Amino acid sequence: MQTYSNEDFYLSAYLLTKNYKLIEHTRTKGLTTFTFESTNDIQNAVAEYYTMNAKVEPMKYGNSIRSLKSIIHSYSTSTSNRGNNNEHQLHTERRR
Repeated sequence: MQTYSNEDFYLSAYLLTKNYKLIEHTRTKGLTTFTFESTNDIQNAVAEYYTMNAKVEPMKYGNSIRSLKSIIHSYSTSTSNRGNNNEHQLHTERRR
């Protein structure tokens, strides 16, 4: 399986909002790296984000931001296998 990794928090929230699968997150020296399952079009999504041509539902993006904040503040170093419904699973795990 090919992966795409980055350290950009808001890009990662955008990718979650666009339903890309978060497969791992690691934290080293206070810096979190997010790893997504790479698909043929993930680079296009990244380009849309950085060229400010990205379009998402604002509430869904806000939920993705809150979900990522929850996981980076909950774990100092962790890896996780996320399912297709990342947002729901992240909120569910936060409640446990």
